Amino acid sequence: LLFCCLLFLIVKGGESFLVQRSPPKRTATLQRADPTLGKNAGTGVKSGSELKDFGPQATALFNSYRVPASLVAGAAFGGAFSLPLQAADDLLFQMVKRTYILIAMGTVASQIIVIVASTMAIEKIGVQHPESRVLAADLREYLQKNLDVEWSAVRLDFLLGLIGFAIMG
Repeated sequence: LLFCCLLFLIVKGGESFLVQRSPPKRTATLQRADPTLGKNAGTGVKSGSELKDFGPQATALFNSYRVPASLVAGAAFGGAFSLPLQAADDLLFQMVKRTYILIAMGTVASQIIVIVASTMAIEKIGVQHPESRVLAADLREYLQKNLDVEWSAVRLDFLLGLIGFAIMG
């Protein structure tokens, strides 16, 4: 399952470089729609909020996941070998040890996906032409428009890895 997620990220990440988008305007101002229009009413956009490129902030956010993920992956990898399998152990204790090893390797795999997905997102931000970026009013909107798959993968796998690491402890 984790391998399939990683493969999907690689294919999805490479696919976005092949698709050409028309460059949006670099600066724009959103105006609140007339409340009587129904379709555009209550969009939550404040009057006069400026669309900006949040690439540097998104890069910092993805970097803030990479370092803890690498530390958790290293600790989980070391912890996976703390209970060696021995023939003298009874069946129940052997099963507990093997379950522990599976949880540890799942934690390592989840954290490696976090590292790879965040690195891919940072690389995507870095090589994307400034004129082809989709501008946004805030960081959350920027992540949803430009890096939705990467952001979801990083958050989900980081949380799964932390849960696995907590179970190991």
